[in-house]
Amino acid sequence: MSDRADEFERLATNPADFISQHQVFRREEFVAAYRAMGRDTASARAALQYHVNKRHLWVVKRGVYAQVATTDEWLLAARLTPDAVISHDGALSLRGLTPLAQRVSFLTAHRAKPTIYEDLVCQPIRVSADNLGQRVEIINRFGLPITVTTLNRTLVDCLDRLDRAPDLEELLGAFLATEHETSADEMIAWALTFDSPLLCSRLAFFLKCGRRNLTPHQEDDLKQASLKAPGYFNRTAKTRHDKLIPSLNLIVPPELARRWRHNR
Repeated sequence: MSDRADEFERLATNPADFISQHQVFRREEFVAAYRAMGRDTASARAALQYHVNKRHLWVVKRGVYAQVATTDEWLLAARLTPDAVISHDGALSLRGLTPLAQRVSFLTAHRAKPTIYEDLVCQPIRVSADNLGQRVEIINRFGLPITVTTLNRTLVDCLDRLDRAPDLEELLGAFLATEHETSADEMIAWALTFDSPLLCSRLAFFLKCGRRNLTPHQEDDLKQASLKAPGYFNRTAKTRHDKLIPSLNLIVPPELARRWRHNR
């Protein structure tokens, strides 16, 4: 992975060359490349329309274009706003940790509506500009840069927004699969910024089920910030079969209770 976006792209020599390099792009990217080719940017819009008319491109939304022949789902989501950051379920599926379902979530400081591509929904989550820039990295996708939340942040963000996460079994699988790639310290530090006792209890549960050997300091940080009275892991989906984990004050669904017993 890299923190430099410009190293992924070579200089296009003409509009068709630029289009061949970019499965998805924003108009301003095309105009910047057009200028770098030594062309008059006043004709850039006409050049784009020519390629749309020739069915080389389709218009995803105003100012966003994609190749007709093939369109990568994560590249599409990453170009829907100028500041898009792939996150939550999208960041996990991008890394191959969960299957690509019917949604790719992305963060943005702009007002944006969901974009539907075939059976996929690219779902924006509006956040502050300060939040947007924290714990992100740039990865290479078919030679193009995509900004994505770090793995540590992604796992915590999914626990915070279960509505933008994969199902709980898949999410726990991602915790288990990334034991040597993630840092409990990093995840705990990010979780503490939410000021959410429920999130900290959820994280404590997943770290323990993920077989993480927490230090006394990490245990204490989580305990101090976690639920002080019993609360549901997911109140909107509670059932009479849910089980209380007394040490965490967390009431979990049956499938997670079984995981707790298995991994303890």
